[in-house]
Amino acid sequence: MRPRIQTSMKFCPHCSASLARSDPFGPPSPKPSRNTQETKGASTPLTKACRKCGSIMGARLKVCPNCGTRQKGISPLGWVIAIIFALLIFGSVWNEAWYASIFSTSPRQPSGSRPAASSSSSRPPAPSFRVVSLRYRVTERNNVWWKYSWILTIRNNVSAPLKLWVTIKFKDADGFIVDQNREYDLHVPAGSEQTFTGFDLISCPEARSVRDADAEVRAAPW
Repeated sequence: MRPRIQTSMKFCPHCSASLARSDPFGPPSPKPSRNTQETKGASTPLTKACRKCGSIMGARLKVCPNCGTRQKGISPLGWVIAIIFALLIFGSVWNEAWYASIFSTSPRQPSGSRPAASSSSSRPPAPSFRVVSLRYRVTERNNVWWKYSWILTIRNNVSAPLKLWVTIKFKDADGFIVDQNREYDLHVPAGSEQTFTGFDLISCPEARSVRDADAEVRAAPW
């Protein structure tokens, strides 16, 4: 319900039209019971002060009844639209952050920078043992088999004894394995070298094609 137009008002509070009388000889408009200075004061939840002259008027009035200045403000519908718009922006930002935290696999590094590598990871660990030498030759043969004897020397690089499994592979000129000999539980004392011997009987005619030998060594479980 719109407020009534009072006789003390100089301008219409709804359309800001002047309320002055057009008849100069008519009775003068009644003066307000309070002057402009008296009406100035603190506003209440149901009133507000004019932004130009400071007169107290109704909170819902759009035009000051005293000076005719149109009051600026946000309507209830404007507040509703502003709140909805702010909620939409907040929701979109929150969804983007949530998806980024769920589907990211690793923290992003700044462009142009690389993670510093630690000194421990840059150098591979030293092997616990080393094959010093492997020698082989035919020590006996006949029309059925050839006996290939071998001598293997291994060094232990750690301060603890090692137990090793060894496979001696005899290969042809193209690198294919002709035959192999396995030895288990070979013990090497801590920080020392140990020499092992063995042999392999290779049947003919494959025995004639042996051109090289290789030792495959790995630590055995205790």
